[in-house]
Amino acid sequence: MLLPLLSFLAVAAAQPADMMVKTRDDYATCLRKFVAASLDKKMDPIAFDKVLQPACEKQEATFRAAVIAADKADKMSDADAQEDAQFQVEDYLDKFQNSYRDYLETNTRPG
Repeated sequence: MLLPLLSFLAVAAAQPADMMVKTRDDYATCLRKFVAASLDKKMDPIAFDKVLQPACEKQEATFRAAVIAADKADKMSDADAQEDAQFQVEDYLDKFQNSYRDYLETNTRPG
């Protein structure tokens, strides 16, 4: 009887982190698709910067919520969890903005 309970608790404890992985992948996929579409349209980098974040708002919100849930499950304060989520979102946006510019400079499409 104890073993099934422990197995259930282990699965339940892993869920916030598992959700973060899935939502991170969904968010990155959305950003990659947006970059590809923007490259096809030869969008100006300044215009690209303005529309990148809103292009994946739904995925960003889901990812942000998953980061916060995982951080709180790890006993992080709400303020620290919010800050971590903001940092991770900004990191992704910066990465994709830089990838877009790198492609424009080198004509090597980001993977």
